[in-house]
Amino acid sequence: MGYHGPMPGIITAHKDRGATWLTSQLGQWLAHGLGPAIAAAPGHVDVVPVPSSNRAVRRRGVDHAADMTRSALQWLAVREATMARLLHRTRQVADQLEVRDDQRGDNQRGSMRADPGRGDVIVVDDVRTSGATADEACRALTRSGWRVLSIVVLADAATATRWP
Repeated sequence: MGYHGPMPGIITAHKDRGATWLTSQLGQWLAHGLGPAIAAAPGHVDVVPVPSSNRAVRRRGVDHAADMTRSALQWLAVREATMARLLHRTRQVADQLEVRDDQRGDNQRGSMRADPGRGDVIVVDDVRTSGATADEACRALTRSGWRVLSIVVLADAATATRWP
């Protein structure tokens, strides 16, 4: 989905304004992209949500990406995939939507670590802005021994139609 029309407001309401009642709907929308990614996996796959910072989780009271991922997997009801919280933030980062395009890579670089292991993973995030967050998640996971098969996002701001 593009990150335009009502989508930014819906995601912001869920993420920052406590509208947890949207979790099921966002999970259903996410499942439309996650289902084919799981089906393309050669076997069991761990679905890894991009983590929010501990500070953001305390402020919000929820980890929106994990909740949305869990909901998507419930919608799909597949045995070939489980949610795994393998990624952890190592430092605070600015919200990517508040950082200039040319600063997004630096903002995310070195901000995550992954639990060591082996196996196939799919990375899940709510919004792709420049791809820097996904790049950092993939770097941390592959460095720790995981094989990233795909990245699934709910909305893509990088290709969004800009409305006047």
